[in-house]
Amino acid sequence: SIIILIIIIPDMALLIQHKNLNIYTVFYEEYTSSSSAVIKNLGLTIKDYIIPRINQWDLYHFINIIPIIMTIFGVVNLIKEKNKDLKIYTGIIIFMICSFILSLKVFPYQYLPKILMSLEFAYRNEAFVIFSLCIISGYGLLKINKKYHKQISYATIIILCICAAPFINKMNMIKDNYYQDFGIASGMGAHQEYLPLNGIKNLEYFYHRNNEIIILKNKKSKIKIIENRNPNLVFSIKNTNNKKTEIELPRIYYLGYKITEKTDSRITKLDYKISKNGFIKLKIKKDGKIYVRYKGTTLYNILNIFRIVFIISTVCLILYKKKRMVLKREK
Repeated sequence: SIIILIIIIPDMALLIQHKNLNIYTVFYEEYTSSSSAVIKNLGLTIKDYIIPRINQWDLYHFINIIPIIMTIFGVVNLIKEKNKDLKIYTGIIIFMICSFILSLKVFPYQYLPKILMSLEFAYRNEAFVIFSLCIISGYGLLKINKKYHKQISYATIIILCICAAPFINKMNMIKDNYYQDFGIASGMGAHQEYLPLNGIKNLEYFYHRNNEIIILKNKKSKIKIIENRNPNLVFSIKNTNNKKTEIELPRIYYLGYKITEKTDSRITKLDYKISKNGFIKLKIKKDGKIYVRYKGTTLYNILNIFRIVFIISTVCLILYKKKRMVLKREK
């Protein structure tokens, strides 16, 4: 649990930084909660778990039969052998069953507290089912490896891959245009919950806004977009006449952007604010070229370096200990 905590710390820090601004819709229950009817409608049936078919969101939900078999085998061995960690595994199994029930359409969500309506889609509980399944099925595969022969466990993994291959091919999740430029509305959530409050209150503007830079003040200035690949943006600005030109970028306001202005004499870092519509707002005084890059916040980057060092150190330590164990056995 400590390892998992360290791995997610940078992302949690970034989340807390945005939460502390109190300007994002996702942190307000009235904007993110679904009705019980909507949640149930987007729940699963048992058929969804066993038959590979796509839903209205282009998602598959079925679970390969091999991990299910491995899970059953793992549970049987846990009961037979009275494993010392039986309580932990039992907790995981109970958690998996509860998550499975919560993911179904038949679950009576209308009787749950309103705060749980922020789940939005019942099928999201499937993630917890799969997470639990991986742990128990992994234990089952380990027992096959110890009780029988390594070749059987290898054969199991190969069969699992063969069974999964047609499904992966059908998913076709990575389109030809996957790495092309994304529109402004991409990734905003079913309720546009990742928008700032300014944006959610001006949805008409948000949906109809094009991907251009809008001049708010000093409209005589001329702007030419050089690169526009979300989140990065490069453009030139001319004819400012040393007057402040205020512009709105086609980028939703988030912490972590690094914006610099390159003129003939120097490179200057520019501060940015949130516009009345939830986008990035800039003030520029001189003609030059503006570079917009998403780098992440300073805190996120520091913690991310710590995370990378920790992961590398942990892997090296595990390999070192294993090597020592092998050397001891050989002696």
